[in-house]
Amino acid sequence: MDLVELGNKFYDEKQPWIAKKENIEEFNNIIYTCTVIIANLSNLFEPVMPTACNKIKEYLKLPKEGSWEFVTVQGGLKLENIEPLFSRIEKK
Repeated sequence: MDLVELGNKFYDEKQPWIAKKENIEEFNNIIYTCTVIIANLSNLFEPVMPTACNKIKEYLKLPKEGSWEFVTVQGGLKLENIEPLFSRIEKK
């Protein structure tokens, strides 16, 4: 969970929504770093959330077979047909 927290902190501090308007290269670096974090989290969480993690691997064009080694993501990847991994829980 430390990696999740670090990823969230990195995203919030780097403010990609601002970088997209001011510095597209910095924006691309931020998004790539977040994507690599997500790719590696998909390996770590696969034993407890296999369906969601397999969707992430499919989106990022990663091998389905899990590995405990660090994963990188090919640059210039276009994400297509992305759907939410989880449905929102509605309060009653």
